[in-house]
Order: sequence, then structure tokens, then C-alpha cells
Amino acid sequence: MNTTGAVRGILSRNLSNEDYLYGVVKTIKKQLREWNPNYEVEFVKKEAYELIIKNEGATYRIVISEEELDTLQKLSPYSLDRRIWSDLEQQGLEIIRGKGNYIDNVFK
Repeated sequence: MNTTGAVRGILSRNLSNEDYLYGVVKTIKKQLREWNPNYEVEFVKKEAYELIIKNEGATYRIVISEEELDTLQKLSPYSLDRRIWSDLEQQGLEIIRGKGNYIDNVFK
């Protein structure tokens, strides 16, 4: 999967926080489904934003406050992605590196 930092930077500066998060979640969903088409991804907003990923009996949950989202969006083009993927990895999701440049860009 291919993404570029330049385009991501433009999006991070011009989209609302929620629209930016939605775009990042779409990219994460696309990457997960490249690895395994059985991944299910839910994105909801309650008191904070919640991302729920399910696959083969495993469930991963990420919660991001509006304040954290705003900070990460302004920090760098892939800061939000890095936060989500790092949390997923800590929860036991196996991240496949070296398959395309998206994950490589996230963890630079």
C-alpha cells in the first residue's frame, strides 16, 4: 500500500480533526485488509474516539481523546498512525513490515 507524507501533511493541515481521523482509519482498514480480508474495523465517537478492530477471535481497542487527536494531527503527518499502530502492536496485533511503504512511513 502506498501513501505519501506530502499528501498526508496537506490533509493534516486542512481537514477537521474528525475528518482527518476518519481518513487515517480508512488507511489502517485498507492496510489490515491487505494482510487479511477478515479484519473488521469499527470507528465510533462517544466521549472520545474509539477504534475497534476484530480478527479471528481477537479484539483490539484504541481510544483517542479530542485533545490527543488535535495534538497528534499537528505534530507530524504520521503521528496519529504511529500512535494507533503502536497501541495495536502492544495489544498483540502482528504488524507486517516490509510490504509496501505505508508502514515504513509510519515508523520512520
